[in-house]
Formats: sequence, structure tokens, C-alpha cells
Amino acid sequence: MCGAFGIPTSAAVLAFLGAMGDIFLLQEAHLRDEEDAAALSPACGWGAPERWGRGDQVDGSSGLSPWTPQSRESVDWAAYEGAKERLRGLLEARAKALAFQAWLRELEEGERPTAYFFQAARARRGASAIAGLRRVDGTLAEGQAMLAVAESCHAELFSRRACDPAAEARLLACVSARLGAEEAQAMEADVTLEEVREALMGLRDGRAPGHDGLPKECYVAFWHLLGPDLLEVYRTLLKGGALSASMQKGVLVLLHKGGDRAELGNWRPLTLLTTDYKVLAKVATARLRRVMGGLVSQDQTCGVPGRSCSWNLILLRDVLDWVDERNLPLALVSIDQEKAFDRVQHGFLFGVLGRMGFGPRFIGWVRTLYAGAYSCVQVNGFLSGAVEQAGGVRQGCPLSPLLYVLFMEPFAELVRRDPGVDGVRLPGAAGEVLKIQQYVDDTTLFVSACPVAGSHPGPDRPLGRGTGSRLSLTGKVIVVRSVLLPLLLHLAYVFPVPARAKLALTRAVFRFLWGGRYEYVSRELMYAPVAGGGRGVPRVPLKLDVLYASFASKTVLERAPHKCFFLARFYLAGFFRHLVVLSHVAPRADVRSPAYGPRFS
Repeated sequence: MCGAFGIPTSAAVLAFLGAMGDIFLLQEAHLRDEEDAAALSPACGWGAPERWGRGDQVDGSSGLSPWTPQSRESVDWAAYEGAKERLRGLLEARAKALAFQAWLRELEEGERPTAYFFQAARARRGASAIAGLRRVDGTLAEGQAMLAVAESCHAELFSRRACDPAAEARLLACVSARLGAEEAQAMEADVTLEEVREALMGLRDGRAPGHDGLPKECYVAFWHLLGPDLLEVYRTLLKGGALSASMQKGVLVLLHKGGDRAELGNWRPLTLLTTDYKVLAKVATARLRRVMGGLVSQDQTCGVPGRSCSWNLILLRDVLDWVDERNLPLALVSIDQEKAFDRVQHGFLFGVLGRMGFGPRFIGWVRTLYAGAYSCVQVNGFLSGAVEQAGGVRQGCPLSPLLYVLFMEPFAELVRRDPGVDGVRLPGAAGEVLKIQQYVDDTTLFVSACPVAGSHPGPDRPLGRGTGSRLSLTGKVIVVRSVLLPLLLHLAYVFPVPARAKLALTRAVFRFLWGGRYEYVSRELMYAPVAGGGRGVPRVPLKLDVLYASFASKTVLERAPHKCFFLARFYLAGFFRHLVVLSHVAPRADVRSPAYGPRFS
């Protein structure tokens, strides 16, 4: 048991707890001044402070007698009350010291782009407590009953599902990409100490640990002691062993996605896994990432080094311009699988890995990570019973996104082979047809006709929401850099910012910085770097323009290994004709689309 300040509570203190109320706080307060302790100890008969051992037992060997009702008569109650007052003063002083330390940290880190800054900002958004969860029959479960609801729901979600053998065989027959002999051999090699170390260092700092409470930083600090033993454990596991009980267990924390908080479907399950489990999975991830490019089509932009999800958006934008100019029929079918990671069927996944040429050792590695795996759902700090991971891949495991991409590749290949999906024939692509594009589970199909399903826009997120209303000017500049800009960057790669939007964006930034009041410092000085006497406010519209032009140019000049290259070259070939030699055979546009007009003139 630990006290209020993380100090282990001795058995002697616990023995006095029942009768002497507040006095047990003496040792809990972690007093560092022995004179203060010595002044208090005679009141309760504890003797000299140096005899307060953390491992004291209440017996004759400790010099302390067990508390008995008769002991009450021997207590000097006047001294006891005086000791309580003195102790209260010491505790108040200690509390003020802790508050002062917290205030200093707020000054030092509260307005710098550190993890502390953003954790504090997130904390202001409100607690993630769940008041109630709705059962299948529509009734509301509260209190401890919510654990049973969460457990049963996730047990059904992670259950083993039966597959249609005919459909499974048809999909597996579509797998044509295979590992080369050298690649397959490298995937089967023994794990090395260097791989384990790189995997450990590749985990992100400051992340919540698993149920054992040991974060990455602990393993890094004691790597010289743990490294060789950890390697031996992993090699034993991969030779046919089983995960330890601690590695098998995960804790499912629920993250609210929006909507009715009583609906469990509006909470995303994220599995907190132990660091030793994540390191083993990270080693497999590093190996798998090196061979993904030869196994996954360019239509999938996740999980392959060098590919960008922005390519999908560029392609989508240019295809819409292309078909609009030529009045071609086209429908975009967007498929977003609900609970995608949780619906992966393990048997089919292992079948895909086998068809792709992975050997028994690597497939056994993945099997080991899921053999006996289970999770407990955490609701308001309480844990449910064990939920077996009979299906799905764990969100929170570094290997899961790559496994899901491989799991979905047969479906993508089936679409590409299906003559019923006509797609779009791209200019200068030697007859190549665009039928599908993917980023993890987000899939878009390109077909000639489809009933319109409609769109569901997300809620607006005004600048400054959730960042606190007491930020100084320095803190607000950090928010503009670290919160506003990242929200716009993804879009900036794809769409040029209109002039009116630039003006509105600039006004919104400075209205946020000055709280809607008079701007006491000129904007040019605000833009200037801090070293030059300015505030370092980013020129947001200029940054977005530079990102857009540079990314489009890079797509063409570096010949991106993606279908977005063909339309980008079609529209920009004339602009780049004096800078780089492009094919004279490939078609080029006489008039650029609106996306390429004003930035490339």
C-alpha cells in the first residue's frame, strides 16, 4: 500500500490507524526534518524516528507494541492534540510547497509546445466519465452494471466469426503478389538484439503503459540489464512458446468519438498493452514494413514507406475535374467499414500471409501475439471480466495497421479484376484504369453510376475551443502553430486557398490572438521571429500556398508511384516543359484545371 505521496506505508503505522486517526499522516507526509518528527513522536509513543522502518512488523522485534484498548489510557491526549496541530501545520506547509512546484511547472512548461501543454489543454475539455451505457434492449445500465454491458458487447465484437468457404477461396485466389526468396528468408531470421533495441526506441515517449505500469522509459533506463534477457524471452516465444500472462492481457480504454455518450458504438476501444508485448510487435512491424511495397498495390497508401494519403486526395480532385470537363458519367462509392480492425478474421488473415509467401515462422509469430490474448474493458476506472481476442486486431498494437492492410488487399484486387466495375481510364497511363483507392479501411470505388447516399458533414470546430480561455499571447501563438496549422495542412496539400478565405483566415488568427480587442502590435512585427523582437506568428496563408505548390510539383517531378501522377502530369506538363524533360507522347492539357491555375502561372 502507498500513501498520499507515493511513500510505502509501514505495518506499524497501519497498526495505529484504527485508533489514532490523523497521526498516521505523520509518516505519510514524508517529513524530511527529523527535529519535527522527533517533536511529534513522543505524543504517540513511537520512539525515535530512526526506528520507523518501512518493513517494521508489529511484534517484539520492531520495538513497537500492538495497539490494544488498554493502550488508550497511556496516551497523553494533550500532547496528542498538540501533535495534531503541529502535524496539520506541517501538512499545510507541504501542500503549499507542492502547489508552488506545480505553479513553477506551469510557468516553465504551460506555454511551450510540450506534452504537458497539450495534456493540460485536453484535460480542460472535460472528463471522460461514462454516466450510463445503453443495453441491447434499450434500457440504461448505470454503475457497476455498465461493466457487464461493455464486456458482453466487446465479447461479441471480438468473437470468432465463420467465413463462407467459397468466398474465402475466391478472395485468396486473387492474391498474386508474393515475397521474393531473399525477402522470405529475411522475415524468418532470428530476432537480434539490435532489432529489439531499435523497436524499443521507436516507441513513442510519454505513452500510457499497460496494466503492469512499466512504460517505455523504464525499459530504456534499464536496457543494459534487461536487453539480453528480453531477447532470450522473445527467441523462446518464437520457437513455439507462449506469451506470459502479463503479455496476453490488455486493458481496453474507451475514447469518445462524439454523439450519444450512452451508446457504446460511439466509444473507440483502444488497447493498452505492456511494453514488452509492443516491442515484440514492433520488431515484426519493422520487418514487415520493408516488404510491404511489393505486396500492396499503389491504390493503398497506408503502411508502405514513401506513400502519402494526400495522393488519394489529389487523385480524387483531379479525377473530378477530368470527368467534369468531358461530361463523363462517374459515381464515387465511399466504403467505411464499421469497427474495421475488430472484424478481422484470424484464419483468413493467416491464409493471406501464406499466399503472399510468408514462412511458418513469421506466421507463427503473428499467431503467438494473439494466442490466448484477452482484454478487460475499463469503465470509469473499473475493469470488466476477461474478453477473449478471438477475432480482430488490437488497436494500440503497432503491427495492427499493416495486418489490416494485408487483410484487405485481396478485396482490392478482386475489385480491380471485376469487369463490372468500369472505373476511369487515366490519360497517359497506357490504358491503366482507376477503380479503387484506399487508405487503411477508407475505400473509394470509381464506377459509372450509383445511387447517391448523401454526405454527413462533421461539426465545426471554432479556433480556440478546448485550449482554455486564460492563455497568454505566447500560449495562443503556440496554439496557432501546433493546433490550427495541422488542421489545415492535410487540406493544403490538395486544394489551393481562395483569396477570400486567406483574408478570413488571417482575421480569425489575429482575432484569436488579441481576443477580439485592439491589436496593439503591428502584424508585421507579430510575424517577425522571436529572436528579432517579434512573436513568431506563422503566416498561415503563405505557408499553405507553399505547401500546395511544392507538393504538386514534387508529385510530377519525382514521378510519384501512384495513379495521381498521370493527371498531375497531364495538367502541369506545359508549366514544367522548361524545367524538366517529360514525355512528348503523353497527353497534356491546353487549359489547366482550377486546382492548377493561379499557383502555376
